[in-house]
Amino acid sequence: MPYCENCGTEWNWGDSLKIGFTNNRKCSNCGDRQYVVPDNRLRTYLLTMLPLIILITASNYFDFSTQLTIAIAAVFFIIMMGVLPYTVKLSNKQKPLW
Repeated sequence: MPYCENCGTEWNWGDSLKIGFTNNRKCSNCGDRQYVVPDNRLRTYLLTMLPLIILITASNYFDFSTQLTIAIAAVFFIIMMGVLPYTVKLSNKQKPLW
C-alpha cells in the first residue's frame, strides 16, 4: 500500500484504489494532496491495456465466443482492481506524464 509522502501514513485499500483512477487525492490523515508518480501511471495504463488488446486480438483469431471474451475480461478486471492499490506510488508534487 502507498504511504503519504507528507505524514508517512499508510493509505487504506479503498483510498489507494480511488487514487489509481483520479491520479490525485487528499490524504485522510494530514489533508495534503498526493499525486500518483508518472512512471507508475504509465506502467499501470500499459499493464491494463496490453492484456485487453491481446484478449481482443486472440478472441478474433481463435474465434472465441462473445460470452467467453466478456468472462475473461471480467476476471481480468477483478484481478486488476485487487492488485492496483498495491502498485500505487505517491508524490507530493504533480509531475507531467512525459
